[in-house]
Amino acid sequence: MKDFAVLIRKEGNTYVSLCPVTLVSSYGETEEEVIEHHKEAMELFLEDMSEAEIQEITAFMSPVNISSVQISLAR
Repeated sequence: MKDFAVLIRKEGNTYVSLCPVTLVSSYGETEEEVIEHHKEAMELFLEDMSEAEIQEITAFMSPVNISSVQISLAR
């Protein structure tokens, strides 16, 4: 079993998820639903990969530190 970081945000009435490591995304009407849909999408993404390919993907994973940055938009 592997843990993958997943970003979840609400867009209108829909929750959208994105895994920054695999770029797999999904959606749902609730946070619980988007998580379940995302798990299914990740399983489908990974199911045809060899263990070596999965190891290659997960080798670059580390604890995710999400920060925000402020930028100036000169116009």
